[in-house]
Amino acid sequence: MSVLETQIGFLSEADSLKGVSRQTLLHDVVEIDAGDTFVDDETGLASTSEREEKAAKRLFADKPRFRGLWAYAEWLLDESVRLGILRA
Repeated sequence: MSVLETQIGFLSEADSLKGVSRQTLLHDVVEIDAGDTFVDDETGLASTSEREEKAAKRLFADKPRFRGLWAYAEWLLDESVRLGILRA
């Protein structure tokens, strides 16, 4: 079992280390671009999702059309799972 599998706790057969790494990178790049929010910053926390969505749209807009759309969709799926809207 890889370190990533141990930390996540599972990887389905459909997932690959490359795919998970790519998703994690996309997620982190969007968060970095949107800016950090401190835990005690209630105003910042309230706008985190909006700032991250704007960052994702801007970051992926300069890619070829379908690659940008794919990257945005993958980021949106990851955020939906993270926020509890969807289950992995």
